Formats: sequence, C-alpha cells, structure tokens
Amino acid sequence: MSKKIDRSTEEDAQSSEKVPRKRGRGRPKLTEPSERFQLRKEQILLAFNKAFSEHGYHSVSIQDVAHATGIPKANIYYYFPSKAHIFYALMEEKLRKSIAEIETILTIEDPKEVIKMIIRRHVNIAASNDKIMETFALFRPVVEESVAEHVRKVHLIYIDHTTEAIKRGMAAGIVRNDGDPQIVAAAIFGMPYSVYNMISFDETSKEKAIKSFFSVIGF
Repeated sequence: MSKKIDRSTEEDAQSSEKVPRKRGRGRPKLTEPSERFQLRKEQILLAFNKAFSEHGYHSVSIQDVAHATGIPKANIYYYFPSKAHIFYALMEEKLRKSIAEIETILTIEDPKEVIKMIIRRHVNIAASNDKIMETFALFRPVVEESVAEHVRKVHLIYIDHTTEAIKRGMAAGIVRNDGDPQIVAAAIFGMPYSVYNMISFDETSKEKAIKSFFSVIGF
C-alpha cells in the first residue's frame, strides 16, 4: 500500500510568500507635475498677465492668449479650466509677493512709518494700473467656491498683516481707535482702486491721495 504524502503544509507555506508584482508597461506615474508642465503653465500665466494688464480682464479671451503663446486653445484648458482660474492663479502669486513685502515692512519699529509705507504701496499699485489687483479689489470673477475660498484665505493673511500694523498704530495713539482695525485694513486695500476709477493718478494727485488716506485714519 502506497504512502499518502500530505502536501498541504508545503503549499500553504508557498502561498504565504509574497510574490513580487510585475511592473506594468509604460512610463511610471508622476507624483508631481513635470518640469515641462510647469514651464508651459508659467508661459500661459505670463501671457495672461500681460494681456490683462494691457486690456483688462473682460477684454481678454483664451483664444487671445492661445494666439500670443502659440499654444492651442484646447491645450490651455488642460492647464486651466477657465479664464477665471488663470485670473485667480495670477492673483494668488501677487498676494503672496505682497505678503512677503508687508512682512518686511512690519519689521520697522515705528508704527506710523509702517502704516505710511503700506498706504503708499497701495496707492502706487493702483496708480500703476495693475488690472489684476484692481479687478480683485472691485470685481471678482465667478469660479467654483473651493478656488475662490483658497485665494480668499491667502488674501486674509495679507489683511491680517495690515491689521497688525493698524493695531500697533492704535496702541501707540497715532491712529483713531474708534474703528475696527480689520475693516480699516480692508479699506486701505480697496480704497485706492475706487479712487483711481474716479481720477487719473499723476504724481501730484497721487501724493494728494496718499495724504488724504493718511488723514482718514487720523494722521
């Protein structure tokens, strides 16, 4: 009588071993955008920034930038779903640059000088006819809430820094303390663009506007 061999233990041991998976065909999946993707995206942003600055948000189309960059219109939509998305991407870049500049200004000890520099900076931007900043201050293109909220949070960082400067001025007794410092900070951001829409800033009117803004907060 032949002896029955139990192979269950051996089979179980073999099945418990991890068998390496074969690598699939094709290129490995990228975990972050490629350098080419980033360069093309930056090219689109630069072209839109130039077009916005020259013609304003409403007068520029995706087709205009496709023509200026040589990138097919359909390909631009691969990088940005709409013109509004490009606008908010540009606005975020400008806000982050502004945040860095305000943080440098805040290192100055004299609170009055800090506020003066912030106001002067805003008036200069408005006078420079920066259509991106002006559009953000006076009219914000419609885009899905997640995108708008993201940029709004970046903007609030900027407003918070300006609010800090106003609070320092109030504590030092050089700024009227009968108002909300955050609202004052938001007004400093928006007022120059409203004024610019009513009058054209030359060097004389620009200095008058700066002095007027100083008087509004009690200087």
